[in-house]
Amino acid sequence: MYVRFVKLRIKPGMEAAYERYFRSYDAPAMLRNDGCLFAYLVQDEEAPDSLVALSFWTSEAHARAYEESGSFETLMARSRPFLEESSEWRMQLDENLELAYVPVAVEPEVEAFEVAAASVAEVPGEQGLSHMYLRIVEGRADPGQVEAFAAAYREHVIPALRDVDGCRYAYLAAGRRENEYLSVTLWESKAHALAYESSGRFGELLQKVRPWMSALTQWKLGLDQSKQSRTTTSEDVAVRGFRVLGGAARTGS
Repeated sequence: MYVRFVKLRIKPGMEAAYERYFRSYDAPAMLRNDGCLFAYLVQDEEAPDSLVALSFWTSEAHARAYEESGSFETLMARSRPFLEESSEWRMQLDENLELAYVPVAVEPEVEAFEVAAASVAEVPGEQGLSHMYLRIVEGRADPGQVEAFAAAYREHVIPALRDVDGCRYAYLAAGRRENEYLSVTLWESKAHALAYESSGRFGELLQKVRPWMSALTQWKLGLDQSKQSRTTTSEDVAVRGFRVLGGAARTGS
């Protein structure tokens, strides 16, 4: 399985309009591509114009086919009226063949990860997702220790999280850049995730894989409709909350 993160900057005041557009057009259009299982939009509550489109794919080949087919560029072109423009300007000829300065749009940032280990075989469906909470730990394995890190995650973290109350889904995703990883957990509620943190279990599991990690940053996507405040659980962990806006999942996924 494969997951893509597309980070977008939306023009101020157009967040709600883009939410409606994404839910009614982009998400269904993405699901029409072979291998797309899930497409959802979340919003950074500290920066309302900062959105992330998450999509899960059956394989990297399906995700790459989507990218290479031009479908992604088509969706981004249709979304262009909603996207923020940078402070950069460029010269080009207008329809009267006269030079004109036009603003340059901020290009979306795309990150993609292959799922290296998962607690269950399938991603959760759309039903009930808006009441859940997504927690992500981002880091890198030490050079030469990638396999050892992944093995430790499979051996210690995945089995332990299966037994934690409220944890619905957990997986380890490997990035395109060497030794980059995301540990992702989906919870029935924010309360369940906070209980997991406060119990000390997260710290215990972190110690199981820390010997193979070179850096650690933690951030959170709050998949519920309530506001999530920013907190910090330790000196090397930064937490961030996101609010779900809408999307769709393939029936039966």
